[in-house]
Amino acid sequence: MDLSKISEFRQKNELNFNVESIPDEEKSTIFSKCMILLKNQDVENVADALTCFLILSRDPEYHKQLAENDVLSILIREAGLLPNSPERPHDSIVIALKCLSNVLFKNASAIQCLRLNHCLDTLLERCESQVKSPTDLRILQFDIKLLFLCSALESASRLEILTSHFESEFFTDFLQWSLKADYTAQPQIFNITIDMLKFIFNLCYAKRERDYDQNLYEPTFRILTTNIRDMIVKPVTPMDRKMELVSHLVNFLTSVPLSCFTELLFPPSNLDESLAKVDLHSDSNVTLALAVLVDFLEYQLDQNDMAPARAPQLLSPILTVIATASKANRTIRKYFRMIILPPLGSDVKRLPESGSTLRNRLCNRLTAKLHNDDGTAEATALLIFILCKEKVDRAVKYSGFGNFVGFLSRHGLLARSSGSSDGDDGTYSPESSDSETEEYRVLKDQVNPVTGRVEPPRQDPMEGLSEEQKEYEAIQLVNKIDKLQR
Repeated sequence: MDLSKISEFRQKNELNFNVESIPDEEKSTIFSKCMILLKNQDVENVADALTCFLILSRDPEYHKQLAENDVLSILIREAGLLPNSPERPHDSIVIALKCLSNVLFKNASAIQCLRLNHCLDTLLERCESQVKSPTDLRILQFDIKLLFLCSALESASRLEILTSHFESEFFTDFLQWSLKADYTAQPQIFNITIDMLKFIFNLCYAKRERDYDQNLYEPTFRILTTNIRDMIVKPVTPMDRKMELVSHLVNFLTSVPLSCFTELLFPPSNLDESLAKVDLHSDSNVTLALAVLVDFLEYQLDQNDMAPARAPQLLSPILTVIATASKANRTIRKYFRMIILPPLGSDVKRLPESGSTLRNRLCNRLTAKLHNDDGTAEATALLIFILCKEKVDRAVKYSGFGNFVGFLSRHGLLARSSGSSDGDDGTYSPESSDSETEEYRVLKDQVNPVTGRVEPPRQDPMEGLSEEQKEYEAIQLVNKIDKLQR
């Protein structure tokens, strides 16, 4: 068989992403020649043939053909995903993995072929081996990408990996391996880590999808959360890249059991002193990861200002994580309240939503529901409510009744009296830190509870009117009231 056409096709089109422009007859001929070559397992020319398949996988007309069982069997074999797969050059394995990724992305039904051939187990075992003794980061990268695609596109794959492998040490080993890496010197490891975090998130989704008990896999989640905490504080440059990493770490945290959020706190440097210390939230060494989460919240608010339509993707995960962690752990709640809702002072002279502090920016989100029901207004209000220990009066004091009334109405909280114990079911500690400065106490009686600020003095509407004019205005007012009552 003349193999020169395969080699020429590869050289001419390897970087061509507009393959629809290639004549159909030429593509059909190349496809047939590659099938013959790969079925015969011609090792010398396998890379050229696989690359031609990769080129054809960019053409919608070939998505179905490449997803047929005979082609998939070849790709699986050449990617080294079968127990009896022959030893292949790394370049060929990478090309086969790339081709499989393209095929699965366009044909999710093809994932079943991988699952039935136990390829998911093989992929995980090879990833584990690569982490312990890296030989080719490209193989690790595309192995994880393939696992991510399988777990994202097929629920059966998610469930199989969750039940069979989630409790293994692989995920912890991977995160610890990534923690030791220098992303600047090895940017490929950064990209691999992002794909791994997306893969882990899919497994967490499988747990929620099946409505499993929240505490299922709790020991595994606890260990992973500790590693995630360490990764949150890992130095990464530039800032955009750091925030991209934190974004995926936050996505993972949306799925952990409540009991695991304590792991976000670093152990105190002096354990003996910490036993008698009640203000661990003021220890910056303990709250290092929490500080990064606050930075991330501010970063996401900045991004949202530039792209308001992306609010659900940008803000909902971090708002949910801060709120859930605050409800789960007293020290975490006290830290976030100290940063987000510090004691009020002269700032009550302006509207809660006016200004650049985190409190101002979050209060500004409370009325977003009126303009665009994207769910972030609810998430923001819930965060404020939890930071205020679910006390209506305190939440209203920080946000203004007008801003917070929507949340109160949706949750049937409008009837709560100021003297009630609100919804505190024992979740929060009975003591209450002072939320008022001396400056606030002076202004407290002047604060309008509806707007949440001290209203500027208004001019007396009767000022400058004669007694006759005042009497006339009073009669007009009585007449208008009378009309309203009829």
